[in-house]
Amino acid sequence: MVGGNTTCQNWSELAETRPLLANAGEPDRFMIHNHIMNQRFILFRRTEVFYYEDTTTGKQLSLRTKNHEEAKILLNAKNESFRQPILNLQIAKAYAKRALMKIPSLEDYEIKAV
Repeated sequence: MVGGNTTCQNWSELAETRPLLANAGEPDRFMIHNHIMNQRFILFRRTEVFYYEDTTTGKQLSLRTKNHEEAKILLNAKNESFRQPILNLQIAKAYAKRALMKIPSLEDYEIKAV
């Protein structure tokens, strides 16, 4: 290892210097990379409040919760919305159609002359 830089050439040398767990094999870097790349948003905590970061823009916003389980649910919902945009469009259309059904039309009201 030259100058403390970690490169692909010295990966095996780096792996040999660290103790391995008893039943752990060598990590599958491709699987780890794909898992990280599939997450558009990542979760972190600042003081006691949970935040998320958009990995494409770097923008960080609050989830407005201190509960870790609730934060994970909100984060998973955000990540799913980017994995299945067509499904989200269909759900939005169904909600809009239902909302329009509840709006009364002008024909439902009697117009009284004053």
